Amino acid sequence: MKEITLRVTEEIAQLVKQWAEHIPDMEVVATDDCDDSIEFCDQCLLAALTTLRENKVIVHPYDFTWIMAAINQYAVDGIEGFRSSNAFVKYLKVLGVEDVPCRDTISSNINKVEDVYPTWTFSDTDEPCEVRRRRNVAIQFVAAYNKAKRQGSTGCSTK
Repeated sequence: MKEITLRVTEEIAQLVKQWAEHIPDMEVVATDDCDDSIEFCDQCLLAALTTLRENKVIVHPYDFTWIMAAINQYAVDGIEGFRSSNAFVKYLKVLGVEDVPCRDTISSNINKVEDVYPTWTFSDTDEPCEVRRRRNVAIQFVAAYNKAKRQGSTGCSTK
């Protein structure tokens, strides 16, 4: 069997449960309230960054640029985009992220991102391995963030 997590509004939650009851070999495994509070999203972002560092996905200070770009292109639920690289760097520092790159590092790289996540191209390189690596920083960040949200004790838990 496969387990699929759905996030629905309170208004249709009961309808989804009733629908599931009428489909053979389908069961509702868990229903939980979702915590989309800013503090919870901050914790998930911090957990995702920790995971990426532990897995050595973030290897250059400018790799934070790809994370900011993904957030700004709405790839991450619960976090609004940042108006500037300075705002992003300040946010990371407030969260307690260590070794945050300087604003100039982010600023000088954010405009190199072209197209739409996750199929970005970059104006400064077309080398396939580097393009793939940069895309994967963002993709793995989004995955780690979503996993942290699912596993959060006050968040949307799939149990």
